[in-house]
Amino acid sequence: MILETVEHNHNHNYDHDHDDNHDHQVVKRRTVLVGIDINEHGRELLDWGMVKVADAGDRVIAINVCTNSDLVSKYKTLLDDYLADYEGICDHKQVDLTGQVLTGNSIRQVLVREAKFYSAAAVVVGVNKIKAFGGWLSIAKYCAKNLPLTTEVLALHDGKVVFKRFSNGLLS
Repeated sequence: MILETVEHNHNHNYDHDHDDNHDHQVVKRRTVLVGIDINEHGRELLDWGMVKVADAGDRVIAINVCTNSDLVSKYKTLLDDYLADYEGICDHKQVDLTGQVLTGNSIRQVLVREAKFYSAAAVVVGVNKIKAFGGWLSIAKYCAKNLPLTTEVLALHDGKVVFKRFSNGLLS
């Protein structure tokens, strides 16, 4: 398990593996972004992204958007502890998990920027009851509108998908 901070290191989404014949083959490594709060709801989203969306060899990036830059170091420490619980599932699924605490006034703009930066295959966000129509669901719709059609966008509520734009652009 790797924990990244705010620095962006552009890693290409391709890893080069060697087979027994020493021929080179390119293996596609997908990136799954999960927008989280550091709480139980965020844990549910991250669980879902790790188990249902990510495949072996994929990279999952948990992103917490902080609107107060004074709190970034506190949230980084919380995120370190939060992600430590995922070491077992990372090893079992052979998935790399990283976490970032980023600052911004708009959660949805930060998620779109990061999804584009990493050429994400999927973006997972949550919907809670209080903000179902004005909050997180609008974030999912904003992501769907502003991300390439190759990026799957999912919004979850209580472990169920309440919004999904498939990577071919179709909505459900």
